[in-house]
Amino acid sequence: MFSRNGASDKPGAVQIDIAIELEPEDGCLTVFGPGEQWFYALTEDGVENLKELIQIHRTRR
Repeated sequence: MFSRNGASDKPGAVQIDIAIELEPEDGCLTVFGPGEQWFYALTEDGVENLKELIQIHRTRR
């Protein structure tokens, strides 16, 4: 699970920015909590898709 608090310099921020590219059919769901709280939840397929996107972003650097 990933949460976004607006700070892109925190650990996991790159994964969150990449996870934004994933859609529900890719295995990435947005779960809303009370108030303005929310986080990303990944299915097993979502984890694999995120790993692939991270590799793609690393090779573009």
